[in-house]
Amino acid sequence: MNRLEVKKFLDLLHPNGELFEVRSINGRYINSGYFTNIDTAIEEMEKYPRATFYVTLNKINSGCYSREQHDTILAINDKQKKTTGDNDIVEINNILIDFDPKRISGVSATDEEKKLAEVKMRTAYRYLRNNGFEDMIVVDSGNGYHLLVRVSIAPKDNDVVKDFLLSLSAMFSDDKVDIDTSNFNPSRITKIAGVMTSKGANTPDRPHRESKIIYIPPEIKKTDFPYIQKIASFVQQEVESPSYRNNYQRFNIRDFIQKHGIPIQSEQNTGGITKFILKECPFNNSHKAPDSAIFQMPSGAIGFKCFHNSCSDKTWKDIRGFYEPDWIDRKRQAQTATPNYKATSYQPVSMPNLDVDNPPDFYTLPQIAALPNQERKLIPTGYKELDKKLGGLAKGEVSVLSARNGAGKSTLLTQICLNMIDTGYRVALFTGELTAQRARNWTCRIAAGKQYSVKSKYGDGYYITDETRQKIDAWANNKLFIYNNNNGNNFNRLCEKLNKCVVENKVDFVAIDNLASIDISALSPSEFEAQRIFINKIVAFAQANDIHVLLILHPRKEMGVINKYSISGSADLSNRVDVCVLLHRVTEEFKRTVQAEYRWKSDNPLLNADSLIEITKDRENGTVDYFIPLYYEPESHRLNETRYESKVYGWKKSDIYDELPM
Repeated sequence: MNRLEVKKFLDLLHPNGELFEVRSINGRYINSGYFTNIDTAIEEMEKYPRATFYVTLNKINSGCYSREQHDTILAINDKQKKTTGDNDIVEINNILIDFDPKRISGVSATDEEKKLAEVKMRTAYRYLRNNGFEDMIVVDSGNGYHLLVRVSIAPKDNDVVKDFLLSLSAMFSDDKVDIDTSNFNPSRITKIAGVMTSKGANTPDRPHRESKIIYIPPEIKKTDFPYIQKIASFVQQEVESPSYRNNYQRFNIRDFIQKHGIPIQSEQNTGGITKFILKECPFNNSHKAPDSAIFQMPSGAIGFKCFHNSCSDKTWKDIRGFYEPDWIDRKRQAQTATPNYKATSYQPVSMPNLDVDNPPDFYTLPQIAALPNQERKLIPTGYKELDKKLGGLAKGEVSVLSARNGAGKSTLLTQICLNMIDTGYRVALFTGELTAQRARNWTCRIAAGKQYSVKSKYGDGYYITDETRQKIDAWANNKLFIYNNNNGNNFNRLCEKLNKCVVENKVDFVAIDNLASIDISALSPSEFEAQRIFINKIVAFAQANDIHVLLILHPRKEMGVINKYSISGSADLSNRVDVCVLLHRVTEEFKRTVQAEYRWKSDNPLLNADSLIEITKDRENGTVDYFIPLYYEPESHRLNETRYESKVYGWKKSDIYDELPM
């Protein structure tokens, strides 16, 4: 027994004199002891040099210390000497994820088998970190690997832990490596690092090994419960009930796959879970096996998972609707945009004059049908509810975003830009109020996200490392183009530079932040007339180049909640555009105003958000006065759609071995 390693491990799980139980198991014989002092526990354990000891994972009721085996290890051979049960646990502090290579029972793993478990552990580690989990403790169990997730969960919520492990098993277990789904009960014990793992004979091929800690995070933090719930929800997928569609029998996944000719890499059955590894993801054929799978739980629940960020929100319903569009009573978005750099027919057009060469005064319907570029090509914003209502931002159109200072409009704009980049589009950004260096820093901060933000030692702020910044730079290279403000803010010169950028780089989306920082005085001596000419030129620019332009406009300096009439300047600015969106910060003043003026009730769930997107104009669909809640993430300055959103952008699509620092 490695005394130092044992002490380090016990102190990780039960610091500051916390009560714990150590236990050894040898067939029907159990030895047990309750301790609050780690040195005392080690001295007792050393009396049993051939035993493999385990320790309780979670917080024990202090009354258990009064059992007979306190401060000593005793044989448990009658009912009077109890060990820790589920009812003795007052708080779940740790979740154990056990990666165990499949092998003949009663023997140690080979080096090759253990390596497979390491690869699987690293893959799962990266997945969990990308889904909002705090950094985890990593333990070499001797034959496999453990991840220890620090949490604070009430024992009554233990079913969520069970579903969490089942979900991980559905996603990661295969015919080579299992994730143990039995480690969910509150009184679960785990092998103590620093003791020998001695299954079977100690042979060169299958040696006995000492368990050991291989990675401790610089700061051990608790993963919030909603992140656990999010993963657990994968086993709570829709159960395909018997119906006329499946002859009133349990839905047969295998028949569905065969019927639609879905290419399968392999079929696996683990712990009652049937999993079909797809040769490629139906939503992106570049996502090759084993990155996507359809699986069915023992309950009959059906799930789908692709581990790539762009497909992370796809579920079994999306798979079903993809192959059987008439299955559900909803319209599929048939209009999809092709990034300009992928379009073989892309013919960029320079900024046109407003005079159009002799169009007909009135079109007939056939003439309209013969016009080019009739299909609305939509670019998703990456905000699901916004895209649901708008369909996306259409190429050839212009939209407006307005908000008061400090509401987060630049943050929202940056996230939209990053979302577009992540799905294959190219973006040009003019930000007149930020230098290129500050715009880069802001972009990198938001792209990093909470998981890759480091808390400052000097106050409450956060920063990102140079390594992270460099990875984001490489990912966004030739996708995001930020205007050099040294070129000045004269509108005609800006148009020239924007047009050159769009044409040469095949840009799809142009963001202008904001009109107030552009000098349009040369367009007309009249301010309102200059604004009218400006917006007409921008609309013509978007149409000619088949791009979308989003323009940020400031509201008037007036009291109360802003509306579409609050936008400063000429009415042409809001009348000429296709989409108008406002961003509200949910302050106490905002709450008082909307309750008094708009009759919102105090319990309106929208008032629990940090910010609200309001759609005030949608020329295509007619959506108005529709609010979408957003939630602020201080670590990254993001505005997320949920409190516990954990979007990871493409800069993190690296090899799994680059993720875990061990």
